[in-house]
Order: sequence, then C-alpha cells, then structure tokens
Amino acid sequence: MRNLLIFLSVLMFMIGAGGLAGATTISFTDQHNPAPIILNFANPSHSFTHDINDDGFNPLMHEITSAEIWLCMWDAPLIEGDPPYELFEVTLGGYSFELAFSILQNDGLINVDINRMAGDFVFNKSTLFVDATVIPIPGAILLLGSGLIGLASFKKIFKG
Repeated sequence: MRNLLIFLSVLMFMIGAGGLAGATTISFTDQHNPAPIILNFANPSHSFTHDINDDGFNPLMHEITSAEIWLCMWDAPLIEGDPPYELFEVTLGGYSFELAFSILQNDGLINVDINRMAGDFVFNKSTLFVDATVIPIPGAILLLGSGLIGLASFKKIFKG
C-alpha cells in the first residue's frame, strides 16, 4: 500500500509540474495598407496604429513571445532640390522598440511614426507579426495544485 501511495504521489507531482510547460503558440497579424504616401519636404511624417485585438488578442489570455514590424518603402522619383539619398526615422509611439512591445502586451495596440529626415520616399504598407502563447490560468492552477498535493503526500509518506 505504501508503494502505491509513493507511486501516486510522484505521478501527481510529475503531472502537475509538467503540465505548466505545455503552452500553445498562436500568431496575430495586423496590416496598415494605405494608398502609397509620398513622404517629402511638404509631407514629412505619417503615423498610424497597429491593433491586434481585431484578430482575437486578449492581454489577459495571451503573452507575447515575439513581435516584428515590416515596413514597405521605396525611393520616390527625384524631386528638384532633394538630396539623392533617403534618411528616415521610425519610432513606436515615442518609445524604444523593447518598451513599445511591452506596451503592446498591455493593450494590443502599438503606435508607429515614420518621420522623413532627408530625401523623399514612398511608404506603402506596414505589417505587424506577433507570436504569443496562450496562458491557461485555470488549468495551470489545477495542475500546480495537484503537483503540490502530490509533493506534500510524498513528504508525508516518508516522514510518517
């Protein structure tokens, strides 16, 4: 009987501890796809917001593991007086990339600002790719609880 209790205790602990590692990865994608916008001296910036909530992202149920933004831009036809090079700056709501992605975790939104510094270019599209894991909170608590019960039982068997 004692060996059976030891076996069940170890089994419950292994199931409880191992069940926490089985998170599912899902992907979210959001596109900002306006008509081509020429950024030049007269129109030096363009701002927009990516929203992954439309795809089902829920900050309480998903934890972001990685994110990247792809921007589609090309050189505009040379306009008289513009330098023969393009220089631009991309900021995410005024934050660094790391901080902006942590803010993305909070509400599923990320602000993107493209600012022309020199030259002229065409902005056509931005795509946000996000990978997140599902946080199985009720299941995780149940598995952790059963693991702790198994560990306590195991300790009690060897103590008594």
